[in-house]
Amino acid sequence: MAAAGRRRAASARTARIASARTTRPNPPGAHALADHVAARLVRQSPVTPDDLVLDLGAGTGALTLPLARTGARVIAVERDARAARRLTAVVARYPNVTVVCGDALTVPLPRRPYLVVANIPFGITTALLRRLLDSPLSAADLVVERGAGLGLTAARPGRAELLWWQAGFRLTRGATLPATVFRPPPSVDALVLHIHRRPQPPPAGLARLLRRAYRSAGAPVGHVVGRSAARRAGVDPRLPVVHLTADEWVGIAQGQAGR
Repeated sequence: MAAAGRRRAASARTARIASARTTRPNPPGAHALADHVAARLVRQSPVTPDDLVLDLGAGTGALTLPLARTGARVIAVERDARAARRLTAVVARYPNVTVVCGDALTVPLPRRPYLVVANIPFGITTALLRRLLDSPLSAADLVVERGAGLGLTAARPGRAELLWWQAGFRLTRGATLPATVFRPPPSVDALVLHIHRRPQPPPAGLARLLRRAYRSAGAPVGHVVGRSAARRAGVDPRLPVVHLTADEWVGIAQGQAGR
């Protein structure tokens, strides 16, 4: 009996090891979105039949399929080879869809204006935004962790990088998505982050100005850019650097460029 028990235990361990070798875990923060929520997200997105749109982290195609039905040119990016093969079979009847097996953080991005509608792994939010917002992206609807979304859309985010992003794009909050609409449910809720490129690019010198100002983030802005420059932009020179909005920094940069 004891020997039989040991053999069963050994068989169970072997099965667990084999399963671990053949099953690839989800990337950190990856949670599949319920189909009906994904369909609603696409309906409310700005995607039209004339657009090129990327679904990054496509998974089983919860967003890819409703995007395919819009008639847009869709590129679905999925890093897991087996999932990418399954998704290729699922969308085979849609000639407007291409499935790419690749990582959202390294796959080449389009060189012409494009959109993104994606439920991204929460763990890559900042790294992915650095790529997207430095590309010809026109607009995006991204499912992100709620706390991250609140920080990205804060009027006074207190970080030079976020202010630079906000100067080039409108970042606004969409619907909150409770954890229960994901599989597996994450430990926190999510929200839809809306991103739209502003009509005018940030003024020349803004990035350099922000880097210089945030070396003394707690100092009064008048000490950093000059009291007269702050007043010309309608900014109280006594305000700390971290209290300024992206629009206020744009105004200061425009004033300096016009001198």
